[in-house]
Formats: sequence, C-alpha cells, structure tokens
Amino acid sequence: MDSLSSAAYAVPSPYDQQQPSTSAATCAMARPNTPQTPFGRPSFASTNASPFRPANASDAVRLRETCAARNMQTAQWMDNQYLSGISGYHYNGMQSGACSVMSAASGGGMSVMSGMSQMSLGNMSQLSICTQLTEPHYTQVPPYQTTSVASSMENIDPSNIYEINRQVNTLILSLRHDDPEIRRKAANSVQGMARQRLLAMVSNHATLRELICHFLQFVLEHTIEQEYFVRSKGMEKLLEFMSCEHEEKVLRSSATTLLTLISTESAKYGMEFVRLEGVQTFGSLLAHGSTMLLHEILHCLAAVGDLKEALETQDIGSTITSVLQLMGAHDPILVNHGTAFLLNVSANSIRNKMSMVAAQAPDILLSVLSHRNNYLTIPLANVRQLIASITDNVLICLANLTRNQDECGRSACIQIARKIESAKTLLNVLASGSVECQNRALMVLYNTNLCVSEYKLFFLDTVDDYNQSNLVTFILRLLWNNFVQFNNFSDAERVHRRKQIDRVFRLLAILSKSEELLDQVTAIFREHNPLPLLRPFRTNDFGAHRDFLEYLDVLSSDPKRVDLVSKWLSTPESQQILHFYCQYQMDPKIMGHARNIGSRLQQVKV
Repeated sequence: MDSLSSAAYAVPSPYDQQQPSTSAATCAMARPNTPQTPFGRPSFASTNASPFRPANASDAVRLRETCAARNMQTAQWMDNQYLSGISGYHYNGMQSGACSVMSAASGGGMSVMSGMSQMSLGNMSQLSICTQLTEPHYTQVPPYQTTSVASSMENIDPSNIYEINRQVNTLILSLRHDDPEIRRKAANSVQGMARQRLLAMVSNHATLRELICHFLQFVLEHTIEQEYFVRSKGMEKLLEFMSCEHEEKVLRSSATTLLTLISTESAKYGMEFVRLEGVQTFGSLLAHGSTMLLHEILHCLAAVGDLKEALETQDIGSTITSVLQLMGAHDPILVNHGTAFLLNVSANSIRNKMSMVAAQAPDILLSVLSHRNNYLTIPLANVRQLIASITDNVLICLANLTRNQDECGRSACIQIARKIESAKTLLNVLASGSVECQNRALMVLYNTNLCVSEYKLFFLDTVDDYNQSNLVTFILRLLWNNFVQFNNFSDAERVHRRKQIDRVFRLLAILSKSEELLDQVTAIFREHNPLPLLRPFRTNDFGAHRDFLEYLDVLSSDPKRVDLVSKWLSTPESQQILHFYCQYQMDPKIMGHARNIGSRLQQVKV
C-alpha cells in the first residue's frame, strides 16, 4: 500500500474503493456519492460518520491531511503524464490505466476541482521553448506509466488548453525566427520531444524517413544549420542511407536535401559531396524508374560537375555511362540536367573525356541534337528555353571532346564523321541557332574536318531544312552579314560577331582544300563582289580585314580564278577600297595582300 493510503494513517475513508477505468468511455467524471479513488475503504470508526462529514475533530484533521496528500499525488501524476496524455499513446502504444482523482471533501473548503486548480499543468506555464521542452521530465516516461487521452483530457482546465495552443504557436514562430540561435534551440526542442515517439506514431518507417528528410530540408535553408549538418557528418550519413534505400519518396526527399546544400554559393559543400563519393552513389541510383527522382539526381550531378579539383581524384566513369544511357529519354528537363553534367565533366579532364568517348558520347549527343525538336510536343511553358539550353550543352560538350588532336579527340571526330546524318544535324543547328550556338557549331565542324579530311565531302550536297542552303553558302552568308552590320552591333554583340568571323575563315580554309567545295566558293565570289565588305570597322580592328584579304589573295592566285579580280575591281568603290589598303602601312601584311590582288588586274588585261 502507498505511504499516502488511508490504511497507513488509520483514518476512516469516506470513499468506496473502485479500480480506475482504462477506457475513455468508462473513465468519466466521478460523482460525489461514488467518487473514484485508488485508495482502500476501511470501516468507519463511528456509527454516525457521514461520507461528507467527519465523526469528530480528530477525524476532520486527518481527513484534511489525507485529501491534501491525495491532491498532491493527483497533481504529480497529471504533471508527469501531461505531454503523453496529449497524444494518448506512449512508445509502447498502450493506453493509460490511471484515472485522475477528484477531491470531494467537505469541511475543508475543497471543491471538486480543487486538485485541478492547484495543479495548473505543473510547469507547463513556465516552459521555455529553448530548454524545458527537452527535459526528461516531459520526454522520458517509464514504460509502466501509460496514458489515456480521455483520462487526462477530462480534467484539463480550458485555460490550460489555451496555454497549450500558445506554446505550440510560440514553437512554430520560433522555428521561423530570423535569429538562427532561436531556430536552433526550437528545432532541438522538437527533436527532444519527438525522438522517442516518432516510431510509435508512424507505423510505416518509409514515411517516417520521408518526414525526417523534409525536416532536414527545412532546416538546411539557413547557413548556420547547413554548416552544423555537414560538420556533424550529416551528409555522409544521408549518402549512406540513400545507398541502401529503395523507396522513391524517401530517395527524392534525400536528394532534394542534398541539392539544397550543394546549390549554395559556396563550393565547399559540393566538394564535400564529391569527396564522399556522392557522384558514384547518385550514379548507381540512375537506374531508378522515377522521373522526379532522376530530375533531382541529375540536377545534383550537374551542380558538382564543374568541381575540377575535387573530381580529379574520383573515378566517375560508371556514372558518366549511366547518364549517357538516359539521354534518349523524351524528357527535356532530364536531358537538360544530364547534358549540363556531361559538358562540365568533359571540360578539363582527359580521363572523363576518354570515358565519354568509350561510351559513344559523340554518337549519343548527335542523336539528342537530331531529335531535340520532338520536345516541342511536350506541354511545358519553357520547353523552347530547355531546347536551347540542351543544344548549347551538347555543342559545348562536342567541342570539348574534339578540341585536341590527341587519341581521344581523334576518336571523337571519327565517331562524328561516321554518324549517319551528322552533317545534316550540324548544318541544321548552324542554320537555326543563336550567334553563340553558331560559333560552337562552327568549332565542332572545324575540329572534325581538320581531323577527318574526308568528312568535308558530306557537305557537297547536304542542305539545311530551314534555308535549303549548303554549308559553303551558309557560312559565306554569315560572313557577309557580319561585315555589313558590324558597326551597328552593340559592344557585347561585336565580341560574338568578331569571334564568328574568325571561325568562318578557319573553316573556309579547311573546306577550300576540296576542289569541289572551292568551286562553290568561287561561284559565289564571282557573283557577289567581296571588296565592298572591307570598309573599316569603327573599332579600328583590321584583323578580320587582313584575314579576308589573305583569303582573296590565295583564291585569286590560281590562274583558273585570276579573272575574279577584274570583276571585283569593276566599280569605283571597289577600286577605292583596294587602293586604301595598298597604302595601309600600319599593317604590312594587309598592304602586301592588297597589292598582290591589284597586280593581278594587269595580268588579266594582258
């Protein structure tokens, strides 16, 4: 028997003994004539004793002491069980077997709710969001102290319900506070309260893990939480978790959490991700069938693909192969992220380039270019922007692979040359893209034709689908437009146009090594006089003029084409421009090429 029981005091009890109900339906408020109590019922010492009136003064004193002790025990029980009573379950999932005690003593001025008025939820009104929510007093309850929703809530004063709501609102506001320390302490309070109860509240562990990932994503939106998470090896644990997880929602939430980290301005989190072999871990997840998960994974890979120093020590060949296998998907978002990753890893790493070439990357990427307009059937608001981004990514990647004339570069060029309809694909990109896109396509064409001399023959009869023009006609049209409009372009645009002029001349020199293509060039220059294009630029940049005069000098030096000079100098304007360059002493090369062209006019007359 408890030390506070009536037997220990040997005081007659005015109550009948009843076992407290363990169900919400039977644990109702006790009536005054049949109150519920955990104490026994000894026989009354007086025949005149009444349930509400002590037999004598001595009994009254003892009765008041007993009631006070019972009220204290009730307050302690409610204080210990309060937080558990809110949910109705403890970690073992059992309902409470204890009911509250309602004091009904008379003579001492105690009302039915007197015990409740003294309890006042224990320390709940004094709880600190930052500290006391994590005290063992509220979070650690022995297994035998189980709680019933009804048995606890039936005795809670409405003012205490208001206090609970106030505490919850304060906690929510603290989680969104501007002060990172307040957010940290509030999050710690939530963690302390929830740690022992989550598994009992969520029967599906996959759902629980997803909730944890969503919580992590919320916390990681702030810099101080990110630093603490990484410093506490949170990224390492999350990657280990993903390597053995199969639930799609859980994996996607985890990938989103990591993306939040590595997408920050600082590269240190991305470098930590690479160091922990996150690229390899994500590569192994690319076989998953979830489109949304693949979007998140490829977005993460694209975000760390440019970390050259971190990736130098990593073997990511298997991840590169897995990404390339997804490039045939009819999903512009997926392909955009995938091609962004490929162009980044191909930028400066010979090993990654070799892995890409071994996996037939040039062939696959050309197929992406060939079918990129099929994405227009997908109802996405930004589908055209995605197509433009994919086109740029692929062209940069192909330029990276073919840039150097080493074994890897030659293999990439050979794959492009052997690809059926590759000439048509590149010509269509050249005819439909922006200036930057055209410049990249010109680079790929130049690299491939330089390495594979036979490749230029594919452009003899190939025309684009937009203008029905062959390669020679199109690049000379670019040259004409750039020279005519150069002074009208903005300063930023002139940079791209100047680069395009240089690349056109480089490609034109390679194509002119084919007699058939040179005949096409000659026919155009016979029909259109190039000398009026050579008016000086306002930038006083005569490098393009020097290259143009050099090409015309070489072209007209052939006896079969010397008659071109008489056509070019048939107008006073052309004669004036050529005379200007014949006297241009600031650049001897320009002056030499101009005089060579002028001297051939005499040969034609003779």
